Amino acid sequence: MNKQKSLPEGSRKLKNIEDFVKTLRELREEIEKLGKEKANLFEEIEVLKTKGEETANKLRDEVEMLRKEVEALKGAINAFES
Repeated sequence: MNKQKSLPEGSRKLKNIEDFVKTLRELREEIEKLGKEKANLFEEIEVLKTKGEETANKLRDEVEMLRKEVEALKGAINAFES
């Protein structure tokens, strides 16, 4: 037999309200938790973005230096061969 049917009408309504309030409370807690996690992830993304930009800048500088070395070596070899 279904327990809910054996409860008086007022008790069933109260039980339904309590379940509804519990569900709302759980949803609010989950939303708060997810909001905090989202904020933390955005913060982590910004840190990683900054590190990525710094790495890219260092690599650009290294590549530019290597290009200049290549051009200098080509010039030295061409001068030596002439």
